[in-house]
Amino acid sequence: MDSVIERNRRVACIGTRRLNDEQKEFCFNWGKTLAELGFVVASGGAEGADLAFMNGALSVGGRVVCYLPWFTYNESEPALKHLNTKKVVY
Repeated sequence: MDSVIERNRRVACIGTRRLNDEQKEFCFNWGKTLAELGFVVASGGAEGADLAFMNGALSVGGRVVCYLPWFTYNESEPALKHLNTKKVVY
């Protein structure tokens, strides 16, 4: 069986973590538009632009791929140590 990544076109959406309301709305709407056009929105899921793109896609039933950090990505973030996967598809 094909995975969602193999069946669909995808686009990486990344950006700054510090956005004003207008910029967040732009990213949300762009993620929404990409999903409506059949793209899978791929991102790291960080606060700011990443989440805005992903939430926009999800708001219209679109698909997203969230690439998570690897196990030892950031030793200063103990909350991330339990992660043992590199991507999650919704």
